[in-house]
Amino acid sequence: MACGGFSPYADSIAAFGNPLVEGIITLFMFVAGANFALHYRMLYTKKKSMIHDNEFRFYFVIIIVATILLTALLWRDMSMNVTMSFRYAVFQVISILTTTGFATNDFNLWSDSGKAVLLALMFIGGCAGSTAGGIKVVRVLLMLKYARRELFKAIHPKSVKPIKFNNKIVPDNIMNAIISFVVIYFLILIASSGILAILGMDLISSITASIATLGNIGPGFNLIGPMANFDVVPPLGKLTLIANMWIGRLEIFTVIVMLTPEFWTK
Repeated sequence: MACGGFSPYADSIAAFGNPLVEGIITLFMFVAGANFALHYRMLYTKKKSMIHDNEFRFYFVIIIVATILLTALLWRDMSMNVTMSFRYAVFQVISILTTTGFATNDFNLWSDSGKAVLLALMFIGGCAGSTAGGIKVVRVLLMLKYARRELFKAIHPKSVKPIKFNNKIVPDNIMNAIISFVVIYFLILIASSGILAILGMDLISSITASIATLGNIGPGFNLIGPMANFDVVPPLGKLTLIANMWIGRLEIFTVIVMLTPEFWTK
């Protein structure tokens, strides 16, 4: 429920080898990755609040599409049967998307196409108002709506097409804040990945270690895979990743504001 996948076993949830355990954890990871305000509304006010929420529907679609795609890739590339492919796929998709970081299989050994699906999910994260980290589903959704509007305006320059979320117009200042957040997020990601690469880590390990810590996900690929740990990271690299975890959990702007001189001179 905290979307923090620390396990007392080195093999994470794979140590149990129990589909029922995996199913229970999958359900609660899914619940924890959704907006808790929606849970409250569904229980006490509007029973269909989740169904009508744009972010939750997009969150659900991401899980369905990614699970189907990953199931097919595992079946094709890893010689698994459909049942086993689905079992590993649905757990890992929800675990990575909700930034819980649990693992039932060493996805470090999966094909590049399978790992690409998980890498994409690492950038998204859970819903706003959840215990998950990452950029958040609502920001990704609004960025897609913004991109679609700009493409439409390129074809119809005189058109007025507001961005809507849950049937409400999203003000320009909110969109500007979201764009600023995403730009700063990627700048920090690029900077921390560069530092790790300079310290001697391979590029995939550097990038995924930065994503995993900035999004508070946990595991990455190669040196810091799900059955490994961050012990191999050089001391300066560990400090960089500690900063990433701190910045990512505080949603970036809080840290940036604290580091500006104007904040302390008011």
